[in-house]
Amino acid sequence: MRVAAIGRDLDLSPEERLQFVIDNYADVGYIIVYRDSRSAQLKRPKRFSFVFAFLWLLVFGYGLLVYLIYYLAKRDEIVYLTLNDAGQVVVSD
Repeated sequence: MRVAAIGRDLDLSPEERLQFVIDNYADVGYIIVYRDSRSAQLKRPKRFSFVFAFLWLLVFGYGLLVYLIYYLAKRDEIVYLTLNDAGQVVVSD
């Protein structure tokens, strides 16, 4: 767990600060799974990279199979955001 540094210096209410942090995560590809007034759960879906798949295929021949196994084993990134009693946004991975 860590306290989010994003929006710490802005003069915002705790709920506005939480929304500010959520918006910043949304800008880098996270989507909201759950949201209430004091917490949120965000998820960034895994992405298939055709460039890496093609490069693995070129370099190792069977590398495409290795990349497919890697992709299938990879999980979505999940982040939990909560407001603590001091009004700070706490980030848990």
